Amino acid sequence: MLASIHQPITTLLGALLLVPAIATAQIRERRGTPVVQDPSWQPQAATTKLVPTLIAPVAPGPPPEGIRFESSATYGIFAKIAWNPAPNATSYVVTRGKSDDPTCCNATSGSLPASTTSWVDMGLFRKGSYTYTLTVNYADGSVGKGGMTLGVLHNAAPTQLAVNFRSPGMIRITWDPGSVPGTCCIKIAGPGLGPAGEKMVVGGGPLDLSFLPQGAYTWKVVGAYNTTTLPAQPAANYGSETSTSTLYGTTTQVTDNYVVLAPPSEWAELSTTVAVRSGRYRISLEGFKAINVTAEDPFRSDGRGDEVFITTQVSEYGPAGQMVSSRMLRT
Repeated sequence: MLASIHQPITTLLGALLLVPAIATAQIRERRGTPVVQDPSWQPQAATTKLVPTLIAPVAPGPPPEGIRFESSATYGIFAKIAWNPAPNATSYVVTRGKSDDPTCCNATSGSLPASTTSWVDMGLFRKGSYTYTLTVNYADGSVGKGGMTLGVLHNAAPTQLAVNFRSPGMIRITWDPGSVPGTCCIKIAGPGLGPAGEKMVVGGGPLDLSFLPQGAYTWKVVGAYNTTTLPAQPAANYGSETSTSTLYGTTTQVTDNYVVLAPPSEWAELSTTVAVRSGRYRISLEGFKAINVTAEDPFRSDGRGDEVFITTQVSEYGPAGQMVSSRMLRT
């Protein structure tokens, strides 16, 4: 709506100063007469002006002292970082990053209690340089920081992995058992390892696999540990196995727990191709059970009747892995 006001300009301006609603309108001149145009005016809400207040930052606290790596628990994929207790500390936090690859291998201890003076890192799965930062939080709100670097020379998987063909029907996998410090054994996952498709090999190996049909094969290999020798007990693992044995000459049983600490992404791969092979095969028997025993003394060798006969089943396979023949042989 347009409203015309037939008054002098000075009188109109005085009215605009007294009436807020008209003061917000647009004024334009038309034929020398001031016109007030206000087609969509609405009452304006009051606004509050925020004035920022500058707060002085808390002064940095003293850095932690005595930061060090304990050699007894720093090897292989493990690192134990320790420090002296800080007066008036409320908590600590340890962070770890890879110096030569900032996108990899970052980890944190989380908030540690004020009584803590060490933390064991169990995740150095790749060789390289690592940087550790120790943050101490003080009761007055200040924060102190310090750090150290550590060089790791080994990966989580053993080195010198190799596949050898011992005979047309035998594959042997070998590795360097000392290439990952602290390991007791290795875990292998892949074909030819039974229904589970994996095997924990205690000791230095090697591992012999039975006949595999022609084709391409890949195994994944990683180091494993005996939980009794770890610098700290892991919260989780990527595979475990329990073994119970009896001490020689006694009836005492010992139980060992073996664990894999590295995720599958850090396992090494080993591949080979099995082709068609022909030749002479040698069959070795690891043991047998006597079904029938003669009436004669089994500890005497006095002639006929003491012979041992072994019956075996021999199967022959074709190039594609299909069975060609199967027969019983008696020796």
